[in-house]
Amino acid sequence: MSEENFEQREEKIVMGSKAEEIVKCQQCGKEIKVQDGHSFETEDGQEVYVCNDCIAEINRALEDETKNPNIIGAFLLGLLAAIVCGLGWYFIVTQSNTEYAIITIVMGWIIGKAVCRGSGHKKGGKLQLMAAIFTALAIIISELFITMQFVASDQEVNMSISQLFLGATFSGDIFYLLWEVIKAAGPIGLLIWAIGIYWGYSIPRPTKI
Repeated sequence: MSEENFEQREEKIVMGSKAEEIVKCQQCGKEIKVQDGHSFETEDGQEVYVCNDCIAEINRALEDETKNPNIIGAFLLGLLAAIVCGLGWYFIVTQSNTEYAIITIVMGWIIGKAVCRGSGHKKGGKLQLMAAIFTALAIIISELFITMQFVASDQEVNMSISQLFLGATFSGDIFYLLWEVIKAAGPIGLLIWAIGIYWGYSIPRPTKI
C-alpha cells in the first residue's frame, strides 16, 4: 500500500449494521468484517479496508525503512552527486549562456536519490537534511563559479576559475561574491533554488499511510 493509493489518514469505523458487513482486504484479498479491519479513503473518495495482518506488515516495513541508515555511504554518494550536478550545471550555463530552471529540480532529485541509495535505500529526517544541504551547496557553489567565469571573461582575467575561487575564499571576498550572486538571482531565482532544495529534501521522506 503506497501513499498514492490512500490519503494519510484512517477513518474510524462506526459500529452498527455496517460493522458486520464482509469486505475484502485491499492488500491480500482476505475477507474480513468491517469492524475487524482498518478503513481508508482513496483519492477518488472510495472506502477500502485493510486487515490487521496487512497493517502490521506495512508498519514493520515502514519502520525498517528508517532503521539503521548507512550515514557514511549516504554522505559519500550524496557528496559525489552534488559535485557532478554542480559541474554539470556550471558547464550547461557557461556554454549556453542560459539558466534552465528545471535543472535545479533535476539536481535535487539526483542528489536525493543518491543519498537514499548510499544509505542502503533508507529514508528519514537526517537523510532529508543531508540531501537538502548537498543540493543547496551544489546550486550555490556552482552559481559562484558561473558568476566568476562571466566576470573573468568580461575583464579578460588570465586566471583559472579554481584560482579565482581559492583567492576569493582566502581573502574573504567570497562572502561578498555570494551576496552578489544572491542579489543577482532575485526573488524568482531564489524561488527556483528553493524548489530544487525542497525536491532534494523530499526524496528521502519516510513513506506514510
